[in-house]
Amino acid sequence: MPISCRTRRRRQFWAGKAAPILPAVDRALGEARISLEALGGIAVSIGPGSFTGLRIGLSTAKGLAYATGLPLVGVP
Repeated sequence: MPISCRTRRRRQFWAGKAAPILPAVDRALGEARISLEALGGIAVSIGPGSFTGLRIGLSTAKGLAYATGLPLVGVP
């Protein structure tokens, strides 16, 4: 099935949007002089927002929580 121009444009727009998230988290933790493991938990917004933006944020937070064993909570 061929991909429509609209779908292709959407994919091009969102390509690479998640790339700056982990470096930004690392930078924020570094500026605060705290390690990820020293946190008591991870909170993440559950909306409102764009589907793709929420999906990227939620999956990043879930991955960090899973890797560190920290609790994860969604914030409306």
